[in-house]
Amino acid sequence: MPYDPPDDDLALLLEWRNGNRAAGQALVRRYYQELFDYLCNKLNGNTDLAAELCQQVALVIVRRRDDIVADFRAYLYGTARIKLYEHFRHELPSPEEGSSRLLDPAHGAFSVM
Repeated sequence: MPYDPPDDDLALLLEWRNGNRAAGQALVRRYYQELFDYLCNKLNGNTDLAAELCQQVALVIVRRRDDIVADFRAYLYGTARIKLYEHFRHELPSPEEGSSRLLDPAHGAFSVM
């Protein structure tokens, strides 16, 4: 008999915490496409990276499911935001790289051009 998940996220979360793996799968599936689209949008359409970050978010949710207190969706998106920040933080140039791009104040605008 197929699993018929409840509509309430917290009810699903409680079932998942009590050992019902199907409830956890249903909860993650409920938001996967929405989360993927959100991440894809923030990553300028990079579907491979969006899928990778979705997997990272899902892993955090699985490991930290007992920490979710009130709103599963808010926790999910908060985790996704953190993963996005981590990604963008690694994309920033290091201070050494950034300093080589700075203009020398001794040169005037015409000499730089």
